[in-house]
This record gives sequence, structure tokens and C-alpha cells, in this order.
Amino acid sequence: PGHAPGHMAFWQPEQRILFCGDTIFRMPTPRLRLPFSFLTVDMAENIRSIKQLAELEPAIVCFGHGRPLLENAAQRLREFTQTLFV
Repeated sequence: PGHAPGHMAFWQPEQRILFCGDTIFRMPTPRLRLPFSFLTVDMAENIRSIKQLAELEPAIVCFGHGRPLLENAAQRLREFTQTLFV
């Protein structure tokens, strides 16, 4: 929750693949970023969701916007969450 009503993320535990939808963007550059605030219903809730997703320690993260994160995904996601404040 956070980005939009009914927004969902999907977790494939055997292969540790996270489909995070629009919770996190990876565009226009390859860096991770929050979704645009004017399109996000509750940014604080979105940030809490990101922190929960990071706890999964995914091997691969797929985004609704941007190329998948295929290397050091858990570490990069963890580092990104450390820059976020609620």
C-alpha cells in the first residue's frame, strides 16, 4: 500500500524474485527512487511498504518502471531504504 489504492507487490520465494510494481521506480536513470509524489496517495505508507519489501532480501527486483535489478539486489534495496524517512 501507499502508491495507489489496491497496489500490490508479488514475491516468488523459491527464486527470490520481487515484483514491486510502482512502489519503487528505477527510471529515468538506473538508480532507485520513490514514485512521483503527485501520483502517490500516501508516501509515508509507500515508504513503510518499501522497508517491508527490503526485508525479503530479494535476489532480483522487477519494477513497474525501469529495468530489473539483477545484481546485488538485496544490498542495493537495503541501502536505498536507509535513505528513506517516514
